[in-house]
Amino acid sequence: MKNLNEPMKNLDVYPSDPIYEVSTRRWSGDHCYNTHRFFYVKAGAFVLNIGKHTYIVRKGQLAFLPANRPHTYWLSPDSPPKYIHFSFLAYAHGEDFFEHYGFADDHHVVSVPEELIDRCVEQMLFTELGDTNLSHYIIKAAQHATLCAIYARARILSKDARNEFQDVIAFMQEHIAEDLSLDAVAERFHFNPNYFGSKFKKYMGVSPMKYFAEMRAQFAGELLKTTDLSLKEIAARVGFSDIYYFKTFFKKQMGIPPENFKNVFVPPPELGRV
Repeated sequence: MKNLNEPMKNLDVYPSDPIYEVSTRRWSGDHCYNTHRFFYVKAGAFVLNIGKHTYIVRKGQLAFLPANRPHTYWLSPDSPPKYIHFSFLAYAHGEDFFEHYGFADDHHVVSVPEELIDRCVEQMLFTELGDTNLSHYIIKAAQHATLCAIYARARILSKDARNEFQDVIAFMQEHIAEDLSLDAVAERFHFNPNYFGSKFKKYMGVSPMKYFAEMRAQFAGELLKTTDLSLKEIAARVGFSDIYYFKTFFKKQMGIPPENFKNVFVPPPELGRV
């Protein structure tokens, strides 16, 4: 990220209508759009590859697909997504907004509260008697600008949080095989539990224990992708003695059963250029 303290002289936004979809067909292709795209997942999951980065985009996450940047995405066969899709362009200081502020190169997926996205969509679709095409366009442009702000804020807060809570996150990693509690983590760092939980969620977008659960699931996912360990062995590595409980936990966090996790990252054979 860059230019974050620079006073903004202008923001020009060219919006389109939001699209709500339920995907039952298999997506295909190496895509390269001439507009920016946001995909907000309401349920299910899909796999997104941009350059060297591959993500499972899950419920409650907003994926940013930069304009003119090749990328590939495909469905998770276990949980096809329901999502809202936004297409637009945005410029600041005579340059692409995301390029100018350094948001286009990495960390393309952020967690965002669903109510923030729903509020934007509600405003875009709301019609009053006497509204004109011009007024609709202005409202859509304003709400797409809000989406840019939501994404930028999530990126900035996430970076700040990793700096502020780096010792807490390191402690969680060291104790990834334990059932940590909010009180235990707060006590370790001499925080009031309520204050700690509230501040952590403000910066990270999720509660400390939700973050820890996602960390455990992601670590298990890395072991599934990169090792030949059995499910029972991987479950033990992240603190689960009951394999059935581990399977339930993993699917809840990642949206995909652990048995199928590795295969999800293999593009479908029919994936072609579109």
